Amino acid sequence: MTGKSIVSSELECGNHAGVNAAAVCSVCGKPVCSDCCVQLDTFIVCDDRSHRMIAQQWSLLYRVESDFEADMIVANLVGNGIPAQAFSSRAFKLTIGENSGDGVNIFVSSADYLRAMDLLTVLELIPTLINNQLLN
Repeated sequence: MTGKSIVSSELECGNHAGVNAAAVCSVCGKPVCSDCCVQLDTFIVCDDRSHRMIAQQWSLLYRVESDFEADMIVANLVGNGIPAQAFSSRAFKLTIGENSGDGVNIFVSSADYLRAMDLLTVLELIPTLINNQLLN
C-alpha cells in the first residue's frame, strides 16, 4: 500500500478544527494533525485503530471513483472467499477540498493480493495492465 501522506499546511485536522493537518491517512484519506497521526514504517494512518492493522497487513488493490463500483468489486471478492474492504475519502471532502482527487480505496489482505487481482481480471472488473504495469 502506498499513497500520499504528507499534506500542505492549509488543510485542517479532521479531529481538531483550526489545527493544521500534518498528514493524510493512507487508508481513508482523513487529514490529521501531528497529535492524531500514527507513523507505521512508511505509512501514516489516522487515529482509527483498525487502520493500523490494515496498513500493516492489507494491500491497496485498486482505487475507483464511485462507491457503487467499489461495492461491486468488494462483493465479488468476498463472494469468492477473499476478504476485502473499501474506504472512501469523500467523508473528508470539506476538509481536504473539492479538487482532492477523492475516490474509494479497495484493500485486500496482503496474502490474497495476487489471487484478488487475478479474480478481478478474469471477471473483467479491472484491466490487466494499468499504464503498462500491474498495480503493486
